[in-house]
Amino acid sequence: MKKLTFFLMSAVVVLASSCLKDQKDYFDKSSAERLQEVQENLRALLADNQYGWRIEYFIGNTEQDRGGKNLTLKFGKDLDTVCVRSEEFVDSSFTSHFKLTGDDGPVLSFDTYNGILHKYAVPSSSYYEARGGDFEFLIIDYSPEKIVLKGKRSGKTSVLYPLAEDAKTFTERLHQSDKAFYVSSFEGTLGSTAVKGEIDVRNRQFTITEKLDDEYADAETTTLPYILTEKGLQFYEPEEFLGTTLESLTYSAADTTFSAAGVSLKGFIPKDWRPYEFFEGSYMFLHNDGMFQIELVPTEDQESYRANGFGTNFDIFMFYDIKTGRLNIEAQFVTAKGSDEVLQEGENYVIMAPLGESGFFGLDGEGYSSAWNMREDRPVYVWENNGRNARFMSSELMLRLYNLTDGFVRDSQGYSMGPSVAKFNGNKASLTPKSMQKR
Repeated sequence: MKKLTFFLMSAVVVLASSCLKDQKDYFDKSSAERLQEVQENLRALLADNQYGWRIEYFIGNTEQDRGGKNLTLKFGKDLDTVCVRSEEFVDSSFTSHFKLTGDDGPVLSFDTYNGILHKYAVPSSSYYEARGGDFEFLIIDYSPEKIVLKGKRSGKTSVLYPLAEDAKTFTERLHQSDKAFYVSSFEGTLGSTAVKGEIDVRNRQFTITEKLDDEYADAETTTLPYILTEKGLQFYEPEEFLGTTLESLTYSAADTTFSAAGVSLKGFIPKDWRPYEFFEGSYMFLHNDGMFQIELVPTEDQESYRANGFGTNFDIFMFYDIKTGRLNIEAQFVTAKGSDEVLQEGENYVIMAPLGESGFFGLDGEGYSSAWNMREDRPVYVWENNGRNARFMSSELMLRLYNLTDGFVRDSQGYSMGPSVAKFNGNKASLTPKSMQKR
């Protein structure tokens, strides 16, 4: 493997020696010439593979709040172009440009917009701070076997490996593995220690907690970002936890188990778990005083649905919980129909919030969850309390005015006030969800 460490140290030596009298040139070429030579070698190496490269692309902020995605990169031989595919978007590929520059060593930069790479690295309406991805990388090590990159913004390591098959075939296979993997929780052992945990398959986080008999005792816990492989899960970096080193886990879909040296875990999947795309379409929404038709439209981030039909001039959102495979209706600002603009009445905003049986509003994720009747031919979802707060039982959804400084707007008698600019169908300020049936 060609180590760039020597190249960087050599550059330091040249700079330092230039300050001495009777300077002696220890190299046949200048540092700029050597950098150009490395860049030319890298350019040839990137374009040399028949099928291109696969990259274990880790994203997240400084706390590493997300795991990795499997992407493929096919670099052009004659033009500075790169074709990118992803396990997430198997039906699309995006071609853009790249360049090799120098900045404390060689840098690989994807300098024009690419629909896959920049999705993770550029802010959007859903992710105003972006997802923590990179499109500029320091090249740490390189060889025909692998190229090690370090994100200039995130500092995270991503590794390129040569592909041994067509990029579309590779990404489609990983896509199918991803769709088949939706374990939400697990129990088992690390060595001789009992553990339990949860898996956030959307953000690819694997959280393990020591299982103690005393529920009030402080249990050891850790969260490991992972990337999906054809064998199971590979963590961002090895970590020792409760005396066991965790680097990767083999997953068996047949019995939902995870295994490795010293690791034995049994995963669990809710019986009525459904994938996100299952919910798209038209429904009859039943409530305490009738029914109306709604349309669930997927959002760009695939973490919620815009629900059209609750009122004449506004929409609400139903939030997808990937852990349970259910939709949730919870407190939210009410937006104008087909828009992200929040409805206002003067200086106050319109919100929809669940009212609890105790008379208090649930503003911290409390609300309703969709329980599927387990029928594929005529799916019906019964709205039940989502269990976010054991002390909160939802009784109805209410439209109310809310002030960002003072909270709920109240009348002279202290009661929260409903808006005049938004009403549920039937000119109602409240309703109690019962069920919804797909049409």
